[in-house]
Amino acid sequence: GVNRFDPATERCSRYLHDPNNPNSLGGASVKSIAQDSGGLFWFGTEGSGLDKFDPTIGTFTHYRKDSDGQFVGRISQVIADGRRDIWFVGERGLFHLNQLTGQITRPPATRNIFSAESVYEDKAGNLWMLADSPIAGLLKYDPKADQVTSYPIAARAVGVLASTANGGSANGTLAADGQNGLWVPSSQGLYYFDLRTARFAYRFQHDDASPDSLDSNAIMSVYRDRAGVLWVGTEHAGLNILNFRQEQFPLYTHRPADGNSLSPGRVKAIYEQSDGVLWAGLFPRALDRIDRKTGQITHYVPRSDGANTLGEGTNVDSIYRDAAGYLWVGGGGSGVVRFDEPTGRFKHYRHNPDDPDSLISNNVYTIYGDRNGQIWVGQDGGLSRFDPSTDSFTSYRPAPDNPGSLANTVWVIYQDRSGTLWSGTWGGTLVRFDDKAKTLVNYTPDARDPHKLNGGGINSIHEDRTGTLWVGAMDGLYRFNRQSGEFTRYTEIQGLPSSTIRCILEDKIGRLWLSTQKGVSRFDPQRQTFRNYDVSDGLQSNEFSTGCYQGSDGEMFFGGSNGLNAFFPENVRDNPYVPPVVITSFKVFNRPVPINAESLLKKAIPYADSLTLPYRDSVFSFEFAALSYADSQKNRYRYKLESFEPGWNEVGSKQRLATYTNLDPGKYVFRVQGSNSDGVWNERGVSLTILITPPWWRTTWFRVLCATAVLALLWGWHRLRVQQLRREEGKFREAVESMPAVAFIARPDGHRIFANKRWLEYTGLTAEEAAGTGWQVAIHPGDLNRILEKWRASLASGKPLEYECRLRAVDGQYRWFLTRAVPMRNQRDKIVKWCGAATDIEDRKRAEQLQSDLAHVTRVTTLGELAASLSHEIKQPIAGAIISADSCLRWLEHNPPNVDRARAAATRIKADGNRAASIIDKLRSLYKKAPPKRELVAVNEVIGEMVLLLRGEATRYAVSIRTDLAADLPMVMADRVQLQQVLMNLMLNGIEAMKETGGVLTVRSQLGEHERVAISVSDTGVGLPAENAGRIFEAFFTTKAQGSGMGLAVSRSIVESHGGRIWATANDGRGATFHFSLPVAIEGMQVGVVVDQPGNSQDDPDHTVE
Repeated sequence: GVNRFDPATERCSRYLHDPNNPNSLGGASVKSIAQDSGGLFWFGTEGSGLDKFDPTIGTFTHYRKDSDGQFVGRISQVIADGRRDIWFVGERGLFHLNQLTGQITRPPATRNIFSAESVYEDKAGNLWMLADSPIAGLLKYDPKADQVTSYPIAARAVGVLASTANGGSANGTLAADGQNGLWVPSSQGLYYFDLRTARFAYRFQHDDASPDSLDSNAIMSVYRDRAGVLWVGTEHAGLNILNFRQEQFPLYTHRPADGNSLSPGRVKAIYEQSDGVLWAGLFPRALDRIDRKTGQITHYVPRSDGANTLGEGTNVDSIYRDAAGYLWVGGGGSGVVRFDEPTGRFKHYRHNPDDPDSLISNNVYTIYGDRNGQIWVGQDGGLSRFDPSTDSFTSYRPAPDNPGSLANTVWVIYQDRSGTLWSGTWGGTLVRFDDKAKTLVNYTPDARDPHKLNGGGINSIHEDRTGTLWVGAMDGLYRFNRQSGEFTRYTEIQGLPSSTIRCILEDKIGRLWLSTQKGVSRFDPQRQTFRNYDVSDGLQSNEFSTGCYQGSDGEMFFGGSNGLNAFFPENVRDNPYVPPVVITSFKVFNRPVPINAESLLKKAIPYADSLTLPYRDSVFSFEFAALSYADSQKNRYRYKLESFEPGWNEVGSKQRLATYTNLDPGKYVFRVQGSNSDGVWNERGVSLTILITPPWWRTTWFRVLCATAVLALLWGWHRLRVQQLRREEGKFREAVESMPAVAFIARPDGHRIFANKRWLEYTGLTAEEAAGTGWQVAIHPGDLNRILEKWRASLASGKPLEYECRLRAVDGQYRWFLTRAVPMRNQRDKIVKWCGAATDIEDRKRAEQLQSDLAHVTRVTTLGELAASLSHEIKQPIAGAIISADSCLRWLEHNPPNVDRARAAATRIKADGNRAASIIDKLRSLYKKAPPKRELVAVNEVIGEMVLLLRGEATRYAVSIRTDLAADLPMVMADRVQLQQVLMNLMLNGIEAMKETGGVLTVRSQLGEHERVAISVSDTGVGLPAENAGRIFEAFFTTKAQGSGMGLAVSRSIVESHGGRIWATANDGRGATFHFSLPVAIEGMQVGVVVDQPGNSQDDPDHTVE
């Protein structure tokens, strides 16, 4: 019977023959089905004639006899022509049914055709048939002329792709190629008939030696899909697919049973002569000559006697033909061979250690002829140039003691348009060689520098039509910028199939063709895009060698492990077919969803427009496919779920599955796009709307009910909260009013809106007078500008504010206060007000003044004790100045005066005077009483000043001063005089500890931990008192007979006021070491800070604090 499949429901309706129903199917066996333009179906049966089926009423009409009253018999195939007439063939030949009359006739010219298996109508209205008898073959019937033309399927009519002594017989259905040809199945293979020439063009047959041939010669059926792929059904051998895109890369390969094929091995060298003869060098040990006009292949292989051959052990890695017609062949271990094809003679050039004019090595990797006719040979050990006048070589070898000399192993040689020679080496160095000047430049690899070569061996060099130099290496493709000397690298990341580049060629429109370890890649330098081809596209294999060549007509040749491909780049076109994309499967919890009225799927998923899923079906999956079967494993896909995923997920043909879990209720759209094997995308793709229903507690009505309840609760809570806030505000105001500290509140712009009772009582201002900017009248005039600037900075940055200032009391006196203010922000992080408080720090300020006075007294006392040493330090440069002055006078009194010597003496006077002035300036700064001033200080400079100042005191007691200062120390923020005082105290203590015995005083500086500068003063004196070591920094504690006990205490207070730390340690031998550390100055730290001391501000109105 007949089954009608409904893809939407995936169900079949069956139509059977019922002897008791004249409107049922006429026979049990149906051989062929056709549908005419009116929607009627026509069935050819096995012995029951022709049936017409009207799907609108579901009944059959039978046509069993022709106009002669004879049964039409078995029908093999039925077709409907452009005029809605029906043609069918079978065991009695060709028949025609006129639908208007219902009459079946046999065209007169076809009455001698007794049996036919297939019929096809071409564009001209001709009918083509496969006939079995009386003449087996292809028949054309012209209905207008009522004329039959026979085309026997015989070997003599077949083109070059196949041949056999036996003819073939028709054995299946015809298929059109969509252009101008027919595919003709037979028992002897698959034929192609060219309708334009009315000849059989070629035939495909089974070949035991070729795994890519047909599995069987018995062809039962042929079908060409919309993408152009031919599907071939065989008898007992399964289904074969013929992809014509593989013919883009014609192939020369070795066939074991065919002596006129390539020699076995890897093609490593290719050269084409001007007459079209192609030479191929193969590993191991073969040279093939291919006459492309006749198809004849001549093999030259080594022989042990070496007579008229390549010579035993000769490998062919490179081929070049010179202007004289000699063929030059080079290979690993075989040196260079020159072949004279007309005479058939071979001449061998090998390395001779006793002949400096011979090759450097027998391992030859490349032979190259430049535009001057010179022949260059790259080999292990360097580069050689052949001199035909002496039949010898001039060689360029690397110099071990010269890193700028030629690299050792030369793999490739290339000459650019300017005549410059380039070579690439095994070690990855690119060499630019000037033969005339005998100079070279090496571009050595450095894997750490992204703008240099990475170190992979260089296989190929090419200059494109724009003058850009390209380098193909074992680790990628490089573009070389000759102006900057920088390289840009391309690898798999950018789109190459492999980073191992074997060879580079360029087509007529500037695209680069690259053979790699994983196929051939076409690179567009303008668009920076790669298009990759592999063995499925017809390449000899995915593994290519360095052998490649480009003919003068643009034809390209690439060799590899299974032969060589020859093609014109312009003939390599992408498959334009845009494949339909379908969703093929839908699963919930990894189980297929059935199709029925109660199911989630009411019709098959490819025909569904939308899906509604309950929230319980939280895990679901889609499978999809692009209906392009030409190398379908290379199809690509993009999918996304709109409203869930922002971008596309791109996957290959093995990941055609999208799974989603635990989606929120809502509306989503699942979209899929697909491409064919050449990357042509169906961007419209397919889409499916998905609605996930929420549980009852997430429905709209439930949310409205909940929202109403929440609003009611919020309203009640708001009322309670407002009352609570009012109570708390009252308590807060009461607390602020009663607190002893000065407090205030300001608007976001700094204008005060509240001052507490303590503030008003202290300043004597009323609340109205203190509001806005009125509070400023209570600030000391010397502090006001600085405070206002700090307020402006904090208002702009929104950062908390802190400052010290003098605040006028109601009695007119000023006291020091520390004021802090913090911003209060709302939920949107916007400042709504400032809250501040001020603390009286008058006592602290006075303590700091006392500490400063104490430090000054201690410093002056110490300087008084150094009077004798300091006077010596001053006296020495003054004495030098006097001596130089006497000398200057004597030189001026000469006749004539010696001005040069007098000038030299005057220069010495100036230097000694500056030296004395410097010492006096340092003493003045130490004697001077001034408020502490923080500035950026170089610690090593201060150490140097103290060493110079105390040198005399140290010499007095036979103490030598040594320094160990770290270079590039960062600056510290410190008062320079106070830092000098700390160093002076520690150094004098060390000298005091050694005045009986002498010794060494060592001052060190270094960058310590936690961003601190560490300074230490070490002596070799009596050391620390063991019983009182922990008290040495206490005030009034001393181990000296006449000491005050304040030096170390003052030093500690100075260091700690700078945020530092001071301590002492006993040395392993004699003496002690005093250490202190100071924080490194950080960027943005305020410089020139003067720390004011308390005083009567009315007497000192210009005194400022920063």
